[in-house]
Amino acid sequence: GDNAYDYGFAYGQLFAQEIKDLYPLMLPWLDKRLMMAVKWLPKWLADFIVKYGAWAALSYTYDVTVKHTPQQYIDEMNGIAAGADIDVWYVRNVNMLPQTTRAACTIIGANGKATEKGSNGGNIAHLRALDFDPTAPMVIDAAVTIYHTQNTPQVMNFGWLSMVGVLTGLDRK
Repeated sequence: GDNAYDYGFAYGQLFAQEIKDLYPLMLPWLDKRLMMAVKWLPKWLADFIVKYGAWAALSYTYDVTVKHTPQQYIDEMNGIAAGADIDVWYVRNVNMLPQTTRAACTIIGANGKATEKGSNGGNIAHLRALDFDPTAPMVIDAAVTIYHTQNTPQVMNFGWLSMVGVLTGLDRK
């Protein structure tokens, strides 16, 4: 089919073992990362993380952001979980990493005089390094996902297994 659930399902089937192997590695890393973050979080959130842990913080992030999440991403996460035969809760939580941990990567965008002498001919050039934490477990499962659909723009996502959407996007127009 030509929908996000079907894409997610196929993706989940294709990478089921890698996805299942990744999730147990995430919890210890997340707990450590979020414990380092409690100093800049609001006190109520820091207390929540200390009391309930990283997975609860990720679930909370999903709950408060889901109303702003495009349905296609929710459908794709549901499909990934079904295809990999895992609880959708894991997929949702891992997708909340950038928002919950305030992940910050090296990023640059350039055009005009900055790119006119290269093969890009002055058009926009973009780089996002995905280097926010080289100790993160998901870096062992980097993925390039290319979405080919008839109803939406073609998208190439450089990220990690089971992460949906894109962290950065741009249009040539």
